Amino acid sequence: LSDVSEICTDVAILEAGKLVASGNIGTLQQQIQSTRIITIEVLADAPQAEPVLRAAGLHDVQPVETNHLLPGRSRWQASFHGDDRALSDLLTALVHENLPVVHFSEQQTDIEDVFMQLTQGIVS
Repeated sequence: LSDVSEICTDVAILEAGKLVASGNIGTLQQQIQSTRIITIEVLADAPQAEPVLRAAGLHDVQPVETNHLLPGRSRWQASFHGDDRALSDLLTALVHENLPVVHFSEQQTDIEDVFMQLTQGIVS
């Protein structure tokens, strides 16, 4: 399925001979992803960063443990509910709160995630 997303812009998903979904891959990805998972890395230790992230409206804020972080940095994952404009506003709010953001990304779903969410494993 990963090859499909590299060569196609639109797909049709069939299960047991029935059309389950069709359309633009990006649109289908957005439809199945009601909660967006955001990763943020900041130039601040955890005790400084966490209250600012929570005050900005992020939910389920969790530190990401990694051995690759430089001292004085922290990485976080959080749930976010909102459209692209709200996501942009979130980043702006973090910067306005003087939280030095060095990485800000959204976990992307792929075509396999879409397929698994929309089908139940029924074969004909």
